[in-house]
Amino acid sequence: MLDTEIHNGLADEEMRNAISVIINESFTSKPKEDRPRYPFNGTAVEKTVYRINDLKMDIQEKEEDIKTQERLLAMQTLMQYKGWQEFDVSDYVALNDNARLYRNFIGTEEEYKALIKKIEQDEDIS
Repeated sequence: MLDTEIHNGLADEEMRNAISVIINESFTSKPKEDRPRYPFNGTAVEKTVYRINDLKMDIQEKEEDIKTQERLLAMQTLMQYKGWQEFDVSDYVALNDNARLYRNFIGTEEEYKALIKKIEQDEDIS
């Protein structure tokens, strides 16, 4: 079973998949934008302009980090409302080739146990 199939057939399947993706994205660092080199031999004005632009880039990166954390908080709040938890199923499923990280199962403990039981039964049949 692929990690993208773990929520198949469950209520709110698309919501669970989206939550899992957003959680993964919140823990995946994005590559930092290439920054110009500090003008060691530059004039005082060039050095000050460099520092200003560098600070602006820092602020932009922090604003993106804040948005990511706000999305994570929204997903965690939704999970709490639904009575769902996050479960690591990476030992039981195959990684979808298009993904960088395994998706975790989002649901109740009973749903998680049922999923693991189904996966183990499917492996016994194979």
